[in-house]
Amino acid sequence: MFGRFFHFYLCFVAVFGACANLNAPERYLSVKAYEGRLLETEESNEQLSNRGLKVLYRFEALPKIVQVLGFDRNSPGTLLEDSKELLTLIAGVSKPVPLSNRTLGRDQGTVTNAAQNPSNDAEQAPFEDGGFALQGAEKKTLSPVILAVIDSGVAAVTEPIRNQLIGSHNFTKSVNELKWRDHGTAIASLLAGVEKNGLPVQPYAPNSRILSIKIGFSGDSGADEESNNSMLQLAFALDKALASDAKIVNLSFSYFGEVPEEIKILERALIAKGAAKDVIFVAAAGNESLSLDHSSIYPARYDLQNLVVVGNHNRDHLKSMSSNYGDTVDLSALGEFVPLNTVQAGLDFFSGTSFSAPMVSAALAQSMGICPEFNWRKRLKILFASAASSKDNTSRYGRLQTQRFLKVIENSEGCSLVQSTRLQRREAQQLVPSQ
Repeated sequence: MFGRFFHFYLCFVAVFGACANLNAPERYLSVKAYEGRLLETEESNEQLSNRGLKVLYRFEALPKIVQVLGFDRNSPGTLLEDSKELLTLIAGVSKPVPLSNRTLGRDQGTVTNAAQNPSNDAEQAPFEDGGFALQGAEKKTLSPVILAVIDSGVAAVTEPIRNQLIGSHNFTKSVNELKWRDHGTAIASLLAGVEKNGLPVQPYAPNSRILSIKIGFSGDSGADEESNNSMLQLAFALDKALASDAKIVNLSFSYFGEVPEEIKILERALIAKGAAKDVIFVAAAGNESLSLDHSSIYPARYDLQNLVVVGNHNRDHLKSMSSNYGDTVDLSALGEFVPLNTVQAGLDFFSGTSFSAPMVSAALAQSMGICPEFNWRKRLKILFASAASSKDNTSRYGRLQTQRFLKVIENSEGCSLVQSTRLQRREAQQLVPSQ
């Protein structure tokens, strides 16, 4: 029924010296249509089997949702487009404020608002520019956080990655790690720490426990090894992340094209379901230099409150040429020429919103390590309120400020891990508006 060409876009990877500019090339992967249909049903696998239906997959996070073969109009269950339960779940986490129609032309360059007063460079988003908010012995007090990386697969090729990788799931048939794209491994090295000359350098998320969930990326080793990919692979991966108790899910990729409505409902429902478990999803905005407000690019375009969409800025805090922009983009973070490890354990420089997104995931991981008791709503309120005013109109809230974010977290009422004085708490609370 859904024999359509499905475009899967891998966020741009730039190796230093290999590209004259940062315009992202478009990379596509043709993903075959999935088998059967998706149904919402109260019946067990055995009951469905007795009715002549073959259950291919039952979702753990949404146990009423199954993928079945043999469906016809007389089969039991409800199609996802007609599911009141899923649509109500999604509506409960949908962003209440309508997106504006603000646009920024592709060739307009930087738009500066003179009324804005960005903070000094020492407080900006890049961890390497401002250092960590937590130093010395305090780092050891961070609570561990499971951070799922849904990506091209994490190859355990460096000691820092091996130390923080707690599990791997593979929804493809590509099993040779050394033939995987560098993409997922580079993101893991950002979180766990880059290995340079045999030594680990600056983990951005030292308390993260990385769960690798591999989906099909272009550049993997052959069509035969990836023959079980389908439009459902992201839904399977989201389900696995939720079932594995991940608290942060990093989504550094995009896809676009003609997407069946039931796929969009299912993926949105799984993200919305994560809100009940205080799970925050972080998605790359994409690298087409387009207004995301007017583009059908997923999962970044899903308008859900517990999905943080991240654009890319350079070291001058200006929008990268390739980054998508608009009110759908919540924050920007550094994503140009970031030194990270490859599947060969080498060191290359990477660029794109793919590497801005884990900057935000890392900041969120540290915040959960400091104050695990905060719910996702309070955590994101502080994240957005602590952002720096943007130098251009590329995101809704501005630029990630890691130090300021973590300072407010650790000095907020209700945070038991770090004891602070009343004065510190009052100063921190002044950074967050009441509305």
